[in-house]
Amino acid sequence: MKDINQKSLLRVLLQNDTVSQTEMLKTINLRKATVSVLTNELKKMGMIDEAGEGRVSLKGGRRQQYLKLNRGKIVACGATLRPGGVKLGLCNLQGQLLYSKTVALTRYHIEDWAPIIKEYVLSARKKCRRDHLIYLGAGFITGSTYNSIKKEFLGFSLDPATGQTLTQLFGDAVDVGDDYPNAMALGEMWFGIAAGLKDFLYLQLRNPKVTAVIGGKIYRGHRMMAGEISGSHTGSGTIAGLIGRGAAVFKEPAFTSWIEDLNRYYDPEKIVLSAENIVPGLTENLSALNKGIGGNILLGALGPEDGPRAAAALVFEDHFQSSIV
Repeated sequence: MKDINQKSLLRVLLQNDTVSQTEMLKTINLRKATVSVLTNELKKMGMIDEAGEGRVSLKGGRRQQYLKLNRGKIVACGATLRPGGVKLGLCNLQGQLLYSKTVALTRYHIEDWAPIIKEYVLSARKKCRRDHLIYLGAGFITGSTYNSIKKEFLGFSLDPATGQTLTQLFGDAVDVGDDYPNAMALGEMWFGIAAGLKDFLYLQLRNPKVTAVIGGKIYRGHRMMAGEISGSHTGSGTIAGLIGRGAAVFKEPAFTSWIEDLNRYYDPEKIVLSAENIVPGLTENLSALNKGIGGNILLGALGPEDGPRAAAALVFEDHFQSSIV
């Protein structure tokens, strides 16, 4: 219960630049004494700071104490495992990478990449202690269609032996994982074009997949369109059959029809297109498609190099918000 109450308080601070305890009490259903205790605990942890005092009201009384989230000092590690190698970074709540590293790989066996990530996470934690940063954990993401990598990484559920090995290697150093499109969708929410959106679709055309974000949460309950879509039929073929045509795909009647169906089915605030799909001629062709669906498609702000930030966003989401659906 304490953790739930703490998350409630942190969410209020996350949504406001500064907030007083009185404003907190109006927002969350907790007693004044409970808010005072939680606030003092978070101050001791370094997660929140005082942000000045308000004016005394005409009725007199004590000045309101304002608080703010210490966004620059709250950090998480992020790691991506994709063809080409491992990208790692230490990211704060402002979306800034404090330091990063890329390691090329020729094989994707657990004994090749796990020690690299473990070494980075441990060194990042040392940096946090030295620089008085508040370390929340590490996030880890993989490509969604590279089955050999996926099986190795997602061994927690697919392969008990691999899961046991990872647990022995990392202990509590790595605590959240997801596939690439889901994590990038969260990254866009925390640091990119989808900031402030609660209902949107994240569309990745390379290795096609749609992630649905509903009520600010990744929605896994319905896999028809939120899961793998490479085999989805458009009436004249499959989505996978259209991909590879570059910007021309946005003029394909079958693709246009499919996007319109997605838009009608989910009725999202926006459809965010992965920045990986930005190719010459895209802007013009996308503009024509947007006219048919009310300008609903946005180009994502996070590219492949931003994978560690998206992986860190998994940690922030896990720490500040309730569980992903």
